[in-house]
Amino acid sequence: MERSSTVFLKRAVAWFAAQGVQVRRVMTDNGARCISRAFAATRSELGPRHLRTRPCKRQTNGKAARFSQTLLREWACARDDSSSVQRHRQLPH
Repeated sequence: MERSSTVFLKRAVAWFAAQGVQVRRVMTDNGARCISRAFAATRSELGPRHLRTRPCKRQTNGKAARFSQTLLREWACARDDSSSVQRHRQLPH
């Protein structure tokens, strides 16, 4: 079974390619999912260079953090779903 991080990376690169955009770099935090062998192999296969945020420097990943907060505030928490599973079911495939 593929990890969600590798699946996400593949889908993101494919989506951008369909828009005519080449992904040259991928920036992640230093979480286990982003430094795993599976993620490294997938990233290497797809081609973009891997950049990692500096530990304990939240400002480096500020845009991603802001995006996540916006999603939570305006989508996830704006709905009256009783669980993350219900919320996930609402997402378009």
